[in-house]
Amino acid sequence: MRKIYKLLSASLLGAGLLLGLPQAAPAQAGGASATAEAKKRIAEMQKELNDLRAEKAKIKNTLLAEFEDKDEWKDTVSRHKKAKAAFESAKKKALQSMKASAEYKDLARERDALVAKQDELQKKRAADPEEVARVGTELAKKATALKNMEKTAVEQDEKALAAKDEFLAAEKEKRTLDAEVEDALLSDPDFEELEGKIEAAETQLMTSKDQLAEQKKSEAQSRANTRSTGSSGGGKMGKGMGGKGGMGGKSGKGGGSKY
Repeated sequence: MRKIYKLLSASLLGAGLLLGLPQAAPAQAGGASATAEAKKRIAEMQKELNDLRAEKAKIKNTLLAEFEDKDEWKDTVSRHKKAKAAFESAKKKALQSMKASAEYKDLARERDALVAKQDELQKKRAADPEEVARVGTELAKKATALKNMEKTAVEQDEKALAAKDEFLAAEKEKRTLDAEVEDALLSDPDFEELEGKIEAAETQLMTSKDQLAEQKKSEAQSRANTRSTGSSGGGKMGKGMGGKGGMGGKSGKGGGSKY
């Protein structure tokens, strides 16, 4: 009896293989586990990288605070702030005068009308492509013309030009101090070591993400292949069983003629 049970179990297992039953489930579960582990590791690596970046920012802010305490730095920052505000104010006044002109107002109205027309065409399901292109081209021309008028107004305003020169001088002075801060950072051995660690961590993280993407792609392909193989196996088994039924029919017919 035990021998018959073993033979029956073996037969059922063979039938399961032929019918394409989910024998690959353990492998798929293992793949899912590997993917989960990879995601977990990537999250850990991202946290490590964020911690390194935070440490880098901390060192930079500490050094920057030391520079900001110097009178030279305070004076430079103050001049830069005032020069920038003066330049923005001068530009605004120059543009106000120009924008009050009839020429600018007419051009602005034409631009706004084209914007409305473009929005209307975009809402149409079957808009004429040539009309869409024409409106887009005209709109670009009007917008460019307005920008040029604004640029010319600032360039021809004496107060705006003088304020611009002062701002550029203050900007150059500030960039010089910024460069001193960068030089001080690069000469700091702790900062330099941290830079190397961050670069290595970024490379490792990118590589791990690429590997995970490839792993997911491979697992998806494997699942697709498993489904395809299972479907094909089931079809073949059904065909084979149908054929056996036909043979049974022939046997019955032969038996009837014999008796």
